[in-house]
Amino acid sequence: QKLLNSIQQRIQQNQWRLQTASKGLQHPGDKLLQMNQRLDMLDIRLQQAQKQSLQRCKQNLLILNQKLQGQNPKDKLEHAALTVQRLQQRLMQSTHHLLEKKSEQLKLNMQLLHAVSPLNTLGRGYSILQTPDGRVVQDNKKIKVGEQLTARLNKGQLQLEVIDNKS
Repeated sequence: QKLLNSIQQRIQQNQWRLQTASKGLQHPGDKLLQMNQRLDMLDIRLQQAQKQSLQRCKQNLLILNQKLQGQNPKDKLEHAALTVQRLQQRLMQSTHHLLEKKSEQLKLNMQLLHAVSPLNTLGRGYSILQTPDGRVVQDNKKIKVGEQLTARLNKGQLQLEVIDNKS
């Protein structure tokens, strides 16, 4: 149970980090968010399956212990202990594998977010021009001479006035 709680905490921390990183994105982030939600649902299903599997193993162990109390053979007790040990090892291995896989997926998602980040584009020296009402300028034909614009840079902003509008 402690292991499952620890895994759930790590998953929640990773989910929070991913959600925080993706807040600045629009279209690509939405797609990644959907993919992460799908991963979360699959993760929840996997955790439920693990819990059910562990519960079934506990039930099997109880049945074996009841049979053992009536017969009291030492060999059956040792066999049941080995079974529990093997199941615990499998649980540990599958949990470790799941954590590694989730970590790799998180790294990949972080790389994808960084690649499509508008801030990454700004870091390469580009700027984003915006009208006073916040719309992004995409066509100089829609801007008039004398109009005030804001240029968002990697570090800071500039207030600009259009003095010429050539095609």
